[in-house]
Amino acid sequence: MQVEISASFRKQIDDNLLSALITISLQCEEFLEQLTVMMKVDCIDPDLGFEMKLKLVQSRAEQLVRQEAAALSESKRQKYGLQQKVKSQKDQLERKELHIQLLKKKVSDPEEEKRS
Repeated sequence: MQVEISASFRKQIDDNLLSALITISLQCEEFLEQLTVMMKVDCIDPDLGFEMKLKLVQSRAEQLVRQEAAALSESKRQKYGLQQKVKSQKDQLERKELHIQLLKKKVSDPEEEKRS
């Protein structure tokens, strides 16, 4: 069973589809423009096609991911270094406290002998 579609109805459907495609295309272009601004991709030539703009944004995203990974790695390295420094300072403080206790004992021992 085939349904006959009139030429005017077919044209209306085609016009609606074309209108929807144009709207979607404009929305995609606008979204891509917003992405380029947010990702600070400044050097996009307005004459470049949609595919090339997408590739530029993708390249920038990859660059940002690499930079973030490097920054995270550096942050972890610094954190480890600081943790080691804190541990070293705590150990040094413990040694000095022990040394002070020994000196106090050394000073108090002769005083106790004199009293006895």
